[in-house]
Amino acid sequence: MLARLLKRLTQRTALASDPKRLGQAGEHFAARYLRRKGYRILARNARLKHGEADIVCECPHREAIVIVEVKTRLRGSGRSIQGETVAPEASVTSRKRAKLAAILQTLRRANGWERRLMRVDVVAIEWPLGRGRPRLRHHESVMFQRADVRNAAR
Repeated sequence: MLARLLKRLTQRTALASDPKRLGQAGEHFAARYLRRKGYRILARNARLKHGEADIVCECPHREAIVIVEVKTRLRGSGRSIQGETVAPEASVTSRKRAKLAAILQTLRRANGWERRLMRVDVVAIEWPLGRGRPRLRHHESVMFQRADVRNAAR
């Protein structure tokens, strides 16, 4: 039991000192959550010309392709007031939304998804430094694009 506790504390300390590692842990946590909700994961960390899609998946009823932007923040680190009080999803700025729209279009063309509804969801995770489970909020349809029937018919 002591070994498990030490391992957990070591992992959380490592997350606090490495933002990239925290982001990866958040993306893994989000992917597990989405799978449990019935989403089918198609790709993770898909790098494209306009940026990266954290998770690309198909929604549970298969009616839409979803790009999921994952934002993770550490809570309880005491590093900065802003880091402790600003919600993770607040960092999805208008510039980021424009990039996500471009990624959506690139994926649509590259995969022949002209007839598919596509949307962007945001998963916000607050990861506690101490004990406790991460808190996750799933914001669906932050942005969406309907199927382009005109171009799909060509």
